Amino acid sequence: MLVLLHGENTVSSRKRLAELVRQAEEKGLTEKITLEGKTLTLTDLKQALEAKSLFGEGKIVVVENFLSLRTGKEKEQIINYLVQLRGEVSLLLWENKQLTQAVIARLTPTLTIEIFKVEPLVFRFLDSLRPKNAKEMLNLLHLSLRQKEPELIFYLLIKRFHYLILAKDLQGDGLDSLPSWQQRKILGQAKHFTLAELRSGYARLLEIDFRRKTSAAPSFQTLLDLFIISP
Repeated sequence: MLVLLHGENTVSSRKRLAELVRQAEEKGLTEKITLEGKTLTLTDLKQALEAKSLFGEGKIVVVENFLSLRTGKEKEQIINYLVQLRGEVSLLLWENKQLTQAVIARLTPTLTIEIFKVEPLVFRFLDSLRPKNAKEMLNLLHLSLRQKEPELIFYLLIKRFHYLILAKDLQGDGLDSLPSWQQRKILGQAKHFTLAELRSGYARLLEIDFRRKTSAAPSFQTLLDLFIISP
C-alpha cells in the first residue's frame, strides 16, 4: 500500500487516513509508525520501512506534511527513494495542502494519489471576512455548511485569521509558503482590519474550540453564527 493524500480539505483527508490505517490493521499490519515530515531524514524513513518489527508484526508507516514543508537536498534524496518503492511496503503520505503538479508528476508512477479539495464557495466565505459585512458572511457561511463539514470550515477560518495576523503584524512575513497570488489576496484582505480586531477574532475562535471540546456548548453552527454576528 503506497498512498498519498493531499489537499485543503483536511477533515475529509484525515477520515480517509484513519480508514486506510484501519484497513491495514485488519490485514495484520498492527504496528503503526508516524513520522513528522518537517524533521524527517532518509535514514528515519528507511529504518521505519525496512527494519523488521521487534515482534514480527506487520507495520504501516504514516508520514505527515513532508512534501509541502521540506526543501533542499534531503527532500530530493527522500523523493528519489520514494519513487523506487514497491508494493511490499505500506506507506501513507498525508499533506494538509494541495501539492503542485510537478511534485504529483514525480510520484504518480509509484503512489496512489487522492486529492481532497475545498469547494469554491467555502473560499468565497473566507474571502468575505471583513468588518461590517455580517449579512454576506452569514449567507455564505450557511451555503458553505450545506456542502462541507463545520469542522473543516472552522479549521479554515482559524487558518485564515492566522494568515491575516501575519499579514497585518509582519507585513506579509510568514506567508512565504503561500503562492504569490494568495499572498496578495491575504495582504489586501488584512487592510480591512486593525491588528487588535484580528487578534480579538483569533482569540474568540480559540475560545469556541475550547468550548466545543470541554462543555455542553451550543451546536457548532450556532457558535459559528455567533462569531459572525458578534463584534
